[in-house]
Amino acid sequence: MPDNIETLIEHLKRATQPDRGLDLAIAKTVNWAEIAPNVVDISAGRPQLPQFTNYLDDALKLARAIDPGHVGAVAWDAGQFVANIENQEPSTGANPAICLCIAALTAKLRLDGEL
Repeated sequence: MPDNIETLIEHLKRATQPDRGLDLAIAKTVNWAEIAPNVVDISAGRPQLPQFTNYLDDALKLARAIDPGHVGAVAWDAGQFVANIENQEPSTGANPAICLCIAALTAKLRLDGEL
């Protein structure tokens, strides 16, 4: 699995469908349990891993946790899904959730000063 955000973004760009391995990599990369403790759903005594690459709602929770003060959008444009957070380059992906994950992780790079 990817060992940094840039590599994870590249894996997401190549993904053709939701992937639980990528969901886990996203959660580990952004330290999900720490940045969104109020979003973690506890069931049977353990946290549930969000399906970031499958469900738009989970991808939106990721985007809001990473960059809560900015505006974003997801759209269908010219035969592809497109997502954007604030004024960064639009991200594309295999489904709306994946492209929003890419946009959120790109926003994280910007916020961390790596872009």
